[in-house]
This record gives sequence, C-alpha cells and structure tokens, in this order.
Amino acid sequence: MELTDRKIELKEKVDSTKKVILPQSREYLNSLIELEFSVIRDYISKEEREVLSDLKVYKEIAIYNIFARAEKLLKENGIPANIPFKTLKLDSKIYSDFLYLEEYNNGQETPKIGSIRLYEFTRDEKLQESQRNFLRHYLETIKITPSSGVRIPFIRKKQQKEEIAYCNRLLTDLESIEELTEQQERLIEMSKKANEIILNDYGITSFDYEELPNNPHVIYEKTLVKTKPDFEIRKWVRNI
Repeated sequence: MELTDRKIELKEKVDSTKKVILPQSREYLNSLIELEFSVIRDYISKEEREVLSDLKVYKEIAIYNIFARAEKLLKENGIPANIPFKTLKLDSKIYSDFLYLEEYNNGQETPKIGSIRLYEFTRDEKLQESQRNFLRHYLETIKITPSSGVRIPFIRKKQQKEEIAYCNRLLTDLESIEELTEQQERLIEMSKKANEIILNDYGITSFDYEELPNNPHVIYEKTLVKTKPDFEIRKWVRNI
C-alpha cells in the first residue's frame, strides 16, 4: 500500500474513534499521521501514552510514523533506508526497511508497541587488535584438556571442538581484514550520518543509551539500548 493511501486510511480510522478517544488525543494522532514530529518524542504524558498504547489504531499510526518519517528524512539526505535499518515486519507483513518486532528477548517483558533496530558501522583498529589478542589467548585456554585441572570456560567438553572452530573462524576473519574499500568508507559515513539523523528526530543522544553485555568472544561490536514505555530503540555498533 502506498503511503498516501495508508495516510488516508489512518485518518479515517481516527475519525471513527470520536466516541472513544478524547479530542486532544485525536489531534495528537492526526499530527503523527501528518509526520509533524516523531512518535518517539515525549509530546504526551506517560499516562496518555499508556492509554493510547492499548489501542490498535495507535499501534498502526506509530508504525506509519516511524517508517514514513525515517524514509522522508533519509531520502532528503541521500541515504538509502536499508543503511541504518533491517526489514520491518509486523503480523507477517513487510512494512519498511527496518526491523520492528512485537516480541523479542525470549519471552521477557517487552514494550507494548515494539523494537526499533538501528545499525552503525565503524573501523577501530586498536579494538580489532584487542579482539585478536583476546581470541588467541582464549583459544590457548580452551585447548587445554579438563584432565589438566584447568576448567574450560563457557562450554562442556563435548562442545570443545565446536567452540574452537567458532573462535578460529572469528580470528581468521579478523586477521584477513584489509584496508577499507571506498564502499566500506561510504557505508561507515552513511551509517553514522543516518543514525545521527534518526536519533536526533527521536530526541535521543548517545548518553541516553545503556550498553548491554555481548557475546564474550566478540568485543569489537557493542549493543546499546534505550527503553521507553511502549518502544525499545536498540542500536548495534559493529567494527568492519
């Protein structure tokens, strides 16, 4: 469905809620449809947001607002929408070029609306060297048999070969990294610019994020998360 058609459909749905939604809430929803600001921004109170989050029409409008504003802002800056985002899916339908899920985290408590997944790429050679040293040391550790009295961390004995193979693949990838190509440099530049644009639109800065623990083998990427009552904005920063 074209965005224009979707916009008309959503406005009709808001008009049909006159008996159940207060005028100021309908005005807010129409402003979201008109893309006047991001649904992520705190233009309404926490209590109002919690009430709206239980309504199907709000969820539909929130998804439209997130997608349409991102597409508009990125297009205005010459950035493909698939640079900072993955595929957006809800109810088995593809909505956009970024990922938006109702359920995640293995059944743990989730925001009412869903999760926005952002990606940023960078190149930090010191961090890559730290990762290589970590993996070399780790491989020496897990190659020692349990009979020596040294405990194999994170794994059972029967998983040892699989663990060694996995770490060797990571190390091989890191050791084969060459100078950045023009395409990679462009990807880093665009992903950083895209994240700045999107997060500025959401009213979120790097200081708002909490850094989450990653796979102990992989220290050259990090996961940042910002949780709101009905959204989670998760960002992965990956070294390439």
